[in-house]
Amino acid sequence: MSKYVYLFIILFFIINTIFNLCMSKYIYIFVALVLVFGFIINTVRHWGDWKIDDYKKKHGLLSNEMELKIALGKFQLSKYYDSIAPLIRWGIDLRLTETEESRLLIGSSKFGGRPDLPSDVEWPKSGNGTPMEFVAQINLEEARLADVEEQMPAHGIVYLFFSFTYAVEDYRDPQCFKVIYVEKPEGLSRRDFPEDVERKQPSKKIDFIEYLSLPTFDWSDLKKMGMTEAEQDAYYELCGTHFQIVMLGHILTVQGPMEYDCEDQRLQRNMGNLLPESWEERSALFTQLDSWIPFFYLNNDWLDPNGDGSDIAFYIQKQDLKNGDFNKMCLVIQAD
Repeated sequence: MSKYVYLFIILFFIINTIFNLCMSKYIYIFVALVLVFGFIINTVRHWGDWKIDDYKKKHGLLSNEMELKIALGKFQLSKYYDSIAPLIRWGIDLRLTETEESRLLIGSSKFGGRPDLPSDVEWPKSGNGTPMEFVAQINLEEARLADVEEQMPAHGIVYLFFSFTYAVEDYRDPQCFKVIYVEKPEGLSRRDFPEDVERKQPSKKIDFIEYLSLPTFDWSDLKKMGMTEAEQDAYYELCGTHFQIVMLGHILTVQGPMEYDCEDQRLQRNMGNLLPESWEERSALFTQLDSWIPFFYLNNDWLDPNGDGSDIAFYIQKQDLKNGDFNKMCLVIQAD
């Protein structure tokens, strides 16, 4: 209940004391109207917060340490709290609401639809010359409101483009995706789709919701922690309750940590043919695994409901993200 409601109640009792000898019905009517008005104002002010709370409960998003302890207890995993808690980090869940594009402000965050680009920025094309699919634009001033750890730049817009057709051949090819960062968005206009663009998505409004992201372990890591097979299944069920479209948090992958793939791509760019062929020798050079973070993750079902359900993630190193350097990102795709 808002502090204003309490204030109105106190005022009510003061008035009641002063006029206790001449209890006019009009005073009670007046006070009742004031209380009702205060309740309405309080409801309107907090309606958005209540809707977000409902969304978090529906999707199993955790907001604080107490909710984490309750969730672990529900899945009979409380004894592993000390092993899990230090590795938790804040992530951002993207709540999508299909919206007529004309109702979205130019430059606001959105998934699908048409990008709001500066006049000097061309629509990216894949390696085969086909215009890429527009995935999303992230207005960082909006996203930062849910960036609890302040990992992203405070201003600018990030545009994500992707070519699933070209990525099927080799998703490590930098020509199958494009990330554009415009630090000072000026002169933006809603760009029409090229005639031969791969796919067109309906526009969806984005709400950014912070949540506590549980670490995603390998089966071997869970086994080392002493978890039984039943407990491992329970943990993955707990981790997998909320994966929609997320930023910055941990990702529940189907083929192991994506950070290994990112390191391999980084070394491939830096070393080229000098990179050892054997995985054992290559992985010994993975010295920056902890520096990678998923800037944007989604399942391909969001882009193609009849697709293969692949996991698609745009990864970036933490320092590059902080500095607004989006030129060395990695794309990682995993399929069941």
